[in-house]
Amino acid sequence: MSNITWDSNNYSKHFSFVADYGSALIDMIERTSEGMSCLDLGCGSGKLTAQLRQDGFDVIGMAAFGGLSRGFNR
Repeated sequence: MSNITWDSNNYSKHFSFVADYGSALIDMIERTSEGMSCLDLGCGSGKLTAQLRQDGFDVIGMAAFGGLSRGFNR
């Protein structure tokens, strides 16, 4: 059993730099066709998942909270 609990406010407060770093990587992705797919594993708050969706990707974000895997289709 895991002793880690998900706290979205704590994540946003202490780990927002993750999305900031990832945002620069999104700009480096070569767009070869419309409707490209992306799986965002460990999506955290979903900030990058939402950015990928806004940039035209068909994206699913997945993260594990409290030992459970949850998927987000944004």
